[in-house]
Amino acid sequence: MPPDTTSGAVSADARGGVASGPLAAPGALPAQPPPAAPNASASWYDGVPTETLGWLQNKGVELANPKDALIRIADQYRSAERYIGVPADQLLRIPQPNASEADRRAFLTRLGVPSTAAEYDLSTVKFADGTELAADFVTTLRDAFASANVAKDKAAAIAAAIVRFEEAKEANAVASNDLRLAEQRGLMERNWGVNKDFNLLTAMNGARRLGITDEQVNALRGTLGEYQTMEMFRRIGAATSEDTFVEGSQATGAPTTLPGAQAELNRLLADDAWGRRLTAGDVEARRQFEALTQQITGVNPAMEAAP
Repeated sequence: MPPDTTSGAVSADARGGVASGPLAAPGALPAQPPPAAPNASASWYDGVPTETLGWLQNKGVELANPKDALIRIADQYRSAERYIGVPADQLLRIPQPNASEADRRAFLTRLGVPSTAAEYDLSTVKFADGTELAADFVTTLRDAFASANVAKDKAAAIAAAIVRFEEAKEANAVASNDLRLAEQRGLMERNWGVNKDFNLLTAMNGARRLGITDEQVNALRGTLGEYQTMEMFRRIGAATSEDTFVEGSQATGAPTTLPGAQAELNRLLADDAWGRRLTAGDVEARRQFEALTQQITGVNPAMEAAP
């Protein structure tokens, strides 16, 4: 009996197999399972190793947005490309605050900073006249360079600039002093006239009367002015008696006799520190000098300015 082709099922296939169900339509695909619901907690970088994520975050890459992260990584790579291929000995890493002393010293050495101050060579630095720098000055410069981490090949140029500055300042001071001396000598010529030589001799005698040496007189010339100084000593030299003595005040502790005033002035002038203060223009030292001089001669140096 032939098979029933209208029932949609057969009892056996052509090879004798038994069909278990209805025949599938020709060309139809098997049914697919429904898609799984998306995981709301998933992120675009799921699966990236934690170490890599940490590295990216430490480099400032924001991972919240893939586009922003990509732009940031690209920018960093472009910056790094400029150093790709540069030899390692041409790259220098700045030590962090917690770097070891060895790392810090290695960094400074690469910059040319010597390990000791004595390695700074300043032998080529001299004054304009060829005079060498004083040993203590060289030591001071070396210590300053070492403290500031100055490169060894820059030290001599810096030292030379300092020396040139000091020379210029000294030259200006000398020129200014020479101009002042010339002005004072002009006053002396005008006010003393033909009596100049006699008055100078009288002035030096006046200085000796106070126990003031020639060196001290010259120092006072630079402080008070040559004419003012020599006119003051001229008046002292011209005063031959104690009549010119102005009594001091017991209350102020000033000497009350002419010998006492002279002795006190001599004591101060013998004090090198006081002499330096006086010639440097120290207010108190000059006040003492003027007070004692006025007591001895009746002449106030402060009032003896040239007309």
